[in-house]
Amino acid sequence: MDEAWPDQLDELRSQLADGMPVEEAIALMRERGLTRIESIKVLRHLVVTDLGAAKQLIDDSPTWTCR
Repeated sequence: MDEAWPDQLDELRSQLADGMPVEEAIALMRERGLTRIESIKVLRHLVVTDLGAAKQLIDDSPTWTCR
């Protein structure tokens, strides 16, 4: 991930804290060009602590699978 990582992480943290649905956060990560692995890391850090659960959120996401 590029050097914008901390800024993107702070932005997503703020939006998720304000009630942004996880699916919208995933869509935003795709829009910003984050890879699947980067997106999983973000979700693991911000949403769920379990790696398997973070992977499942990405794998079940219609936003991720439709591209």
